[in-house]
Amino acid sequence: PFVVYNIPELEETVERWNTPGYLSDELGDQAFHTEISKDNHFMYYRLGKRSRVPKNYVPPTKPVKWTYDHWLHEARKAKEISTEEEHYYFRVSDSDHSVVRQDVTIFNGKKSTLFMKEPKKSRGVHCRFGMRGVISEAHFDASRNMVALVAGTRRWILAHPKECKNSYLLPTGHPSGRHS
Repeated sequence: PFVVYNIPELEETVERWNTPGYLSDELGDQAFHTEISKDNHFMYYRLGKRSRVPKNYVPPTKPVKWTYDHWLHEARKAKEISTEEEHYYFRVSDSDHSVVRQDVTIFNGKKSTLFMKEPKKSRGVHCRFGMRGVISEAHFDASRNMVALVAGTRRWILAHPKECKNSYLLPTGHPSGRHS
């Protein structure tokens, strides 16, 4: 991991995305993937053919489709809610809307760069918007990731992959198998 500052293309995106009304105008009335958690903890899960779902398993989040404005309205309440109340995590991907590739231009090239190694292998660009207080439970991601903080603050705790054996990961096949 490394930290990069002063990237003009990203600074332009940060400025646009922090301009009141910009994302509302761009994303309009289209509904996007949003997760609802009963508290501020978010854990990925997949209920698929290969999942071994434990008895009495309850998915940790509820997927819904919300507009950006709906999410923003709910997220703005976060200053007034406790960590024990519902929290919301919004996602827009480049496959969902053109604003992602239009504004996050560092991923648009066809050649390898600092930000996109082997662009042909990209699984897409996903922009996640977390409201105040959201915690993404300890997990590992098998694909490449880049985090760009557009507004607010976040704390990241990173561990070396060799520490997975000490992380009490849920077993393979569990719906949240890549989490501890």
